[in-house]
Amino acid sequence: MKRLFYILFGFSALIATIWLLGNWQGSNWQKNFTKNTGLQPPEGISYSPTKEGDTEFISPDGKLKLKYPADWLVIEGGEFLETTIPQDWKENYDLKTLFLGQEFQADGFAQVIVYQGNFDFPVSEIIEKMHNANREQGRQVTITDSKIEEKIGVFEARSIVPQSYTLHSKEKIIKEGKENTYLVAFVALEKDWQEFSEQADSIINSAQIVQ
Repeated sequence: MKRLFYILFGFSALIATIWLLGNWQGSNWQKNFTKNTGLQPPEGISYSPTKEGDTEFISPDGKLKLKYPADWLVIEGGEFLETTIPQDWKENYDLKTLFLGQEFQADGFAQVIVYQGNFDFPVSEIIEKMHNANREQGRQVTITDSKIEEKIGVFEARSIVPQSYTLHSKEKIIKEGKENTYLVAFVALEKDWQEFSEQADSIINSAQIVQ
C-alpha cells in the first residue's frame, strides 16, 4: 500500500485504490484491483461512477450524518480502514475510522474521512493534540481560517509534508455528549483546492448531529 495523504489529524490513509481505480469504470474495478495488487478488495467498498446527485452517510450509531456525491468511491468500516489510525490514538481515545470517500478527476482528486472517538475535553484541546502529532512527525501545519467553540469547531489548514505534498483541508470536529466526538476532514492537494473548495464547504457544512 502507498502512503498518500497525511491529514491534519496526523493519520495516514493507506489508499492504494486511489491510484488503481481512478480511470476504471463500472464493475471492472474489482477485477483490476485483484489483478494489480494480488489482494481482494477491501470490505465495505462501493464505486458507482455513473450515479448523479448526492447521497447520505449516517454513522453506525445513527448520530452523525453528512451528504456527499453519489459517484464517489466509498469505504465504510472494515479492517482496511483501521490501518488509518495510529495505535496510541486507538488505545487512548477509542478512535475508529467510520467512512472514507474519494473523488477522481482528470487532473486531481480529493477525499473525505470521518473518525469517531472519545475525548473528554474541549475541541480546542483536540486540535492542539492533533498539532502535536503533526509536529512530532515533522509536518508544518498552518490554520488559515477557524471558528472554534467548546463542542464544535470548523477550520481550514495547509499541511506541508516534508519532501512530498502540500495539502489543503477543511475540517470539522463535533462533540456529541460529554465524550463522543466526530472528526470530519475534506482533503485535497493545495494546487487543486480552488477546484474543490465549493464542494468542501458543502460536505463539511452538511456534517451534523442527527436530531
